Amino acid sequence: MLAFVAGTTARAQEPASNFQYDLNEACNGIVIKKYTGSNRNLVIPRTIEGYPVVEVRGNMNFPRWMEDSMSNTSLISVVIPEGVRVIDKGAFAHQKNLTSVTLPSTLEYIGYRSF
Repeated sequence: MLAFVAGTTARAQEPASNFQYDLNEACNGIVIKKYTGSNRNLVIPRTIEGYPVVEVRGNMNFPRWMEDSMSNTSLISVVIPEGVRVIDKGAFAHQKNLTSVTLPSTLEYIGYRSF
């Protein structure tokens, strides 16, 4: 069962080095394209390189290998920070162990099959 939670948490943010990301088209925010870390309780940072994180890109940006029970690295929870406006389609689609998602009040769009 997947629970969506509003609000924030006190857990430590994941370091920026564990993400692949770009500036958005307006050059005023970060678009996360891929998570490369192994933390099963992911807290996405509010800012990277001084820019706010505004979007989590989809199409399996959290790769299928993460759900492999042999790797023991599939997500259990994710905290998406305030400032994120878009969760693109399929962003967390293959995370079979994901049971808790904290969404920001700034969220404007959740794509098809994001979870």
